[in-house]
Amino acid sequence: MCDRYMMLTFFISMRLVNRNNCLASKQASKQASKQASKQASKQASKQASKQASKQASKQASKQAS
Repeated sequence: MCDRYMMLTFFISMRLVNRNNCLASKQASKQASKQASKQASKQASKQASKQASKQASKQASKQAS
């Protein structure tokens, strides 16, 4: 009887640990995705700003000549 109780307790605790690990993994994945998205957005914004600056510089040089 005691062995059954210990086995049951063991399986329940393992199940809870696995569930917690799964939740933590999902949370970490969501966080990483959010971070990557933010980084990509920043990079795209920087790139667009550079392009606009180059374009404006070209326009100004054309008008000057």
